[in-house]
Amino acid sequence: MDKAAVITLEQKILNDLSFDFNYPSPLPFLERYLRVGGLQNDQAITARAEECLKIAISNINFLNYKPSLIAAAAFVLSHAMKRTPLASFKPQPDETLEVYLQDSLKFWDERISV
Repeated sequence: MDKAAVITLEQKILNDLSFDFNYPSPLPFLERYLRVGGLQNDQAITARAEECLKIAISNINFLNYKPSLIAAAAFVLSHAMKRTPLASFKPQPDETLEVYLQDSLKFWDERISV
């Protein structure tokens, strides 16, 4: 069996099993939330929210959450970190950004899950 045959067989197996390796990114959701909130030009909020997303997409623990919820949590958390009065969620100063994001996700997941 040559390399081309192996690749063809792998493609057939993946197609037969309906494998989908696409992960919907939270970034388009975040961009929409920023646009709707009129904050797409606020570099501080945008940078913080994008940093939250980078943490979330590189950590397996966040795969339990929908990308739209991760983006919403990042959006709200970036407001809380800038001390704007959007969210009632207030992270503690001694926690890491990853812990902030996990807490924010739990907070919002409890409130909007059906």
